[in-house]
Amino acid sequence: MICLVLFVAFVTFLSAVNADAIDCTPRQVHIGLGEWYTKRAADFAKDLTSTNIQLRIIYLTKELCSTNILHLSNETVNFELAPTSVIHFHEESIARQIYYDGYVYVHELSGLEVSKRHFYSFSFPSEGNTSDSLNQTETWSFVLPKADTSESQTFVFFSDYDQSEVSQSARDMLHSFLTDKKDDIAAVLMGGDYAYNMEDNNGRNGDEFMEVMSPIFSRWPTMPVAGNHERFLDYAFFNNRFQLPLFNSTQNNIYSFDLGAVHFIGLNTDRLLVRPDTKEEFMGLLAADLRFADSDENRAVRPWIVAYTHRPFYTSTELALEDVQMYYKVWADIEDLFYKHNVDLFLVAHVHYYERSLPVYQNKSYPFKGDNSNLRNAEAPVYVIEGILGSKHFIDDLQHMTHPSYLAAYDNTTGFGELEVINRTTIRYAHHVSNGSVVDFFHLSKDTLRPFQSSGSNHYFAILVMSIVGGILALGALSFAVYYFFWRKKDHRQALPNEKDPEAAGEGETSGII
Repeated sequence: MICLVLFVAFVTFLSAVNADAIDCTPRQVHIGLGEWYTKRAADFAKDLTSTNIQLRIIYLTKELCSTNILHLSNETVNFELAPTSVIHFHEESIARQIYYDGYVYVHELSGLEVSKRHFYSFSFPSEGNTSDSLNQTETWSFVLPKADTSESQTFVFFSDYDQSEVSQSARDMLHSFLTDKKDDIAAVLMGGDYAYNMEDNNGRNGDEFMEVMSPIFSRWPTMPVAGNHERFLDYAFFNNRFQLPLFNSTQNNIYSFDLGAVHFIGLNTDRLLVRPDTKEEFMGLLAADLRFADSDENRAVRPWIVAYTHRPFYTSTELALEDVQMYYKVWADIEDLFYKHNVDLFLVAHVHYYERSLPVYQNKSYPFKGDNSNLRNAEAPVYVIEGILGSKHFIDDLQHMTHPSYLAAYDNTTGFGELEVINRTTIRYAHHVSNGSVVDFFHLSKDTLRPFQSSGSNHYFAILVMSIVGGILALGALSFAVYYFFWRKKDHRQALPNEKDPEAAGEGETSGII
């Protein structure tokens, strides 16, 4: 009896201790660029805490912890900062039997020195929610990229992947590539479909995915867009984790940022299929952004425009052709804007392989100079499908290719893309695969800021000249016809017998008309 009482007392004590023990360990650490890199941030100033936010550092905890502190330093300064905001990340679905509860901590940073390595870590309570006893996380680091520079910059682009064994080799190779490049990597771009799906297993899929990718996400600014596998609860498991530029205004559905010679645009086009009522607003934001990006003032500084999203406008594999084509009418307006404003490169995903096009618009090949791997003065956007970092879902069978005229290259080996902005006139894209090799690459170069517009202007000028010449010829022909008609009529009248025609009257005298 005494033993039973003691056992109950011990269990009660442990329960009390566990009730007080709060897990404040920062997890899923990742960083992303802020509005300081968005030249149009002033247009949205009313919705922003500050237009000078250079970087956001974000992490999650399972409990609400009021004493967690960010420690940030470089070779000259040290900071200790509390979170700018804490968000209660609570989502549940009875239908899907999902219940998720956690807290998101957002640190918005400004006044940092670009091109310098910064080190950061977190201190957090080891027991309870007090600062009496603190633990320290590992230390991460990052280099803030230059916004305005003529120096070369490198980016990576990948998508459609999870934390399964299928993606392990490509993911390891990607991390190795990034580590080797180190400070040369300006940002990581991602095209959607993460974890398959983030909300599954009560949200543990998303947690595990973010932890697996944290060695990359915590070191290089990560700029993702949502895909169709992030749709759950209006992209809640994506939007609660990531805050891209202008988040308060656009909820990650469209954002842009400027690095070196490139204006980047990230788009959640998938949402237009879920919420077609949002298309007018979306198109208005995109049109305004492209007008700015394509302005003479901006083109003089950033001659390249690169857009990226999840769903492709084109594909050459029969296995995905129907899925892509059924939505083409939704994308047609976007494609028209891309062509109108000379978007140079469009990076997409969704189809689980790699494909690269020649310049294409409205399903037709457009001219360029050079060869398959060196495209100069392309007169329409070039498309890249990079949907193959790896997942347990299928990888397309390359025996079912349609081979349209604009198809340049394709491959179904797991891998990722490298975008190197060499200078103001040349960029290079390469598809790296999991064995470390490059199976396809190409250069885009241009002699004029707007090859599409130049070709379009020449086209319209030619039409104008032909119209004028045609008009002159038509007018000349009409004048000749009128003249000929009336002259012939006059000659005909003179040949008719009448009182003033002596010969016709048999009088043998001329009429006196010379």
